[in-house]
Amino acid sequence: MTSIRPAIPTAIAALAVALIAPAANLAGPAQATVGPRTAPTALATAYAIIGTIPLGQTGFAENPYVSADDTVYVPTQGANFVAVINPGTTSGQMDDSIPALYPRAVALSRDDTVFVAEYANQTVKAFSPGSKTAAYSVTVPNFPQALAVNSDDTMIVSSYNGSGGSVSLIAPNAQTVAASVLTIFGSSKNPAGVTTDDTGNFYIGSDDTTVKFIALNATTVSRTITGLNLPVSLGVGSDDSLYALSRGANALQIIPSGATTPINSVTVGSAPVSMDVGPTGAIFTANYSSGSISRVDPTTGTGTTILTGVPQTHGIVVTSTGVIYATTNGALKNVVAAAEVSGGVSPTNASAGAAVTLTLTGLPAGIVIDDSTVQSVWWGDDTVAFTTNAGTNTVSVNVPAGSGSVPLVLSLNGGNAITAGTFTYDPIPPPPPAPIPASAPLNVEASAGDASASVSWVAPTSPGSFPVTNYQASASPGGQSCLTTTTSCTFTGLTNGAAYTFTVRALTGAGWSASSVPSNAVTPEAPVRASITITGARSGGVISVSGTTTGFGMGGIVTPWLRFAGDPDFSQGAAQIVVDQSGDFTWSRSTRKTVSVYVQTPDASITSNRVRIRR
Repeated sequence: MTSIRPAIPTAIAALAVALIAPAANLAGPAQATVGPRTAPTALATAYAIIGTIPLGQTGFAENPYVSADDTVYVPTQGANFVAVINPGTTSGQMDDSIPALYPRAVALSRDDTVFVAEYANQTVKAFSPGSKTAAYSVTVPNFPQALAVNSDDTMIVSSYNGSGGSVSLIAPNAQTVAASVLTIFGSSKNPAGVTTDDTGNFYIGSDDTTVKFIALNATTVSRTITGLNLPVSLGVGSDDSLYALSRGANALQIIPSGATTPINSVTVGSAPVSMDVGPTGAIFTANYSSGSISRVDPTTGTGTTILTGVPQTHGIVVTSTGVIYATTNGALKNVVAAAEVSGGVSPTNASAGAAVTLTLTGLPAGIVIDDSTVQSVWWGDDTVAFTTNAGTNTVSVNVPAGSGSVPLVLSLNGGNAITAGTFTYDPIPPPPPAPIPASAPLNVEASAGDASASVSWVAPTSPGSFPVTNYQASASPGGQSCLTTTTSCTFTGLTNGAAYTFTVRALTGAGWSASSVPSNAVTPEAPVRASITITGARSGGVISVSGTTTGFGMGGIVTPWLRFAGDPDFSQGAAQIVVDQSGDFTWSRSTRKTVSVYVQTPDASITSNRVRIRR
């Protein structure tokens, strides 16, 4: 697999900054009922985005690599690290990272040595398992952008220099390029995706119409496969068929083992740049321009768009359990995790108001959806509010009013919808006698504060058919309300200087009572902010300080702080200065030195300005 961009080093940063796309559409934990509308077409099973792992705002997320134990490695060019995502992680932060300079590709050997192609450095670095320091590095010709390690740990590296390309072979554990360096493309050809089959043979794609085949232990091209169109990413099936993702044709082309031309071409999304073969043999493609992921069944030769809304999707891998990891390079650089799911509902029948659980099934063991996976719940042709249950693959819905049987559909992040089953309403019993609501609450009184008001009232004279469970007080103007089980509440966020009145109603099993008579009108006001301002003067050997305060009561105390010329800092004076009834005070002392003065309340909550009194 390889990048859509045969970039030269001077263009890397500019390209990374220029790749801007709309942010992903993330759903909240619940959505309000709207309708009537038409529910989307639902499938029995469909793919959904089940989580997002952010990579940051810089760099360019390249093609990921998945190891035999399902660890995912994501080179992030420009951000200078390889993200490490442990098996089973599908959302939240990445689990670890390996520092690397402009990493373009990753591959692992049989002993789990991690090889990283550092594009700008023209090197391949080897990291021992779990290490963040390279054990050694191998210098390669030109700028490496794809690599693969075969079954005997021989490595192949494709490189590009801006006008042509080359392919290097590196022997197992070698720290230099093998003697044979294959220059198998013309001066304007760029080697692209590389892959290996179970036997250890290599395939190398290019930005022309061919794929080169190099047999195990060979150092020359054994076979050339033609009839392709920019084969940027390659894969091999269990029957040794070669799959070539031809970006120029927007298609996956299938070449049987030993053949030199494709026998089928399956259309996928626009500008496909990366592919991977899943555990069941299906091929998944990342389609950059259309922001989509396609699935190709090589047996039937058919392709289907399985996910949309994946902005500038660039790289893709599939784990042994079927979890898809795809990199995106829109405004947000993310790795999205996706999987195939189906749905269910429990219980399948109840009355309006009951709680039901809708479940996403079919996910690999231990994999949990995030809050954005379920975008909406359709109850017939209306959407209903739902809550995602953290740590589970379920959402909860309170059954809305209705009757008969209703189809349930889950709209999923990624553009698909699945059926969750059919819900049947229990028979509706005959209505009971009409209940009597409570009488209106009495004696509503209000008092104002800073942008607030406290309201109290007396319980209704008659509760009606049921006890009072709640009260709702409402403000006028503005309509702000307060729901409480007591006979008082406090309103905040009111406008100072505006007059408000308040009414109250009571809730029982019979519903809401009539509203009370409005309260007295009150006007919230902001408290006066306390402050101290001083001036200083000298008369011979005596200095004096005069102060004015706001927000102080008579008898308030302040203390002087002084710093004489030559002193490193202020020190507290011994005086206790008393604020008079008008909020003013004076203080003096003898000194012929130049002195800086300020005053402060004993708790240091209010401090005056500073004055400098010269000698």
